[in-house]
Amino acid sequence: MERVTALQKQVFGERHADVELPPPVGALTLDQVVYFLPNTDPGDLPLIKRLSFSVNAGECIAIIGPSQAGKSTLARLIVGAIQPRSGVVRIDGADIQNWRPDQLGKHLGYLSQEVELFPGTIGQNISRFEADPFDREIIAAAQRAQVHQLLLGLPRGYATVIGPMGVRLSGGERQRIGLARAFFGDPRILVLDEPNANLDAEGEAALERAILNARSGKRTVLLITHRPSLAAKCDRILMLRDGQIELYGPAQDVLHRLAQGQNKPVTQSAAANPAVGTANESRGLLDQSTPSRLQN
Repeated sequence: MERVTALQKQVFGERHADVELPPPVGALTLDQVVYFLPNTDPGDLPLIKRLSFSVNAGECIAIIGPSQAGKSTLARLIVGAIQPRSGVVRIDGADIQNWRPDQLGKHLGYLSQEVELFPGTIGQNISRFEADPFDREIIAAAQRAQVHQLLLGLPRGYATVIGPMGVRLSGGERQRIGLARAFFGDPRILVLDEPNANLDAEGEAALERAILNARSGKRTVLLITHRPSLAAKCDRILMLRDGQIELYGPAQDVLHRLAQGQNKPVTQSAAANPAVGTANESRGLLDQSTPSRLQN
């Protein structure tokens, strides 16, 4: 039980809500979200600056941008691992602070950039150490993540023990198991932070299949990536720079603008409206000397 509590605190932070909410459809809204790094000095600028945008239920959104743009911080804000100084993150119109962690965890899958697995079996890690999970639920999560066959090839399959006294996994294997954990319980919203960072060609192909399957299942997917091939498979692309939205629109339109060096910031009201993807003024902020690669 301590492992479950530790995992919930890591992913969903400290919460005190005790409201029973209906299962979400998967619509996501950020409204004027501001976030400061811990121990920020007075007068320092926030890392996330009054960020507002909306995602329709069932959409796949690629989040791109240069280093230190705030992409991973945004992911952690969306899943509630950290709390904004001001502003609100909403799922289906409800502030995520009104969800109990155990309830929210059933509907939201999160893969962090640094995957942490706990001592125990692979099956236990996929099920988030849930008490007495059904084997079919664990296998279904692995199949959605396209890692089932890989796990069957391990010494004891899903019962393979990992940790100090168990099997040592490669970075790619850890990442793919973490992806299966994100899929456990068939969540309506998936937040994946650089899920292909340690994958080989086979793992990347499996990841693309997993994302396509998630889309076909009408799940909402937010995908942080620097790979144009992955971003192009999403409905829309949101580009961050310095904690603000620089571009947000249909994937092919954004990729075309980046290739042409046409980086135009969107207004917050435009980003909040899924039907609006145009900018109201021009400001070149991204040095896209290599159009085939999105900055990390």
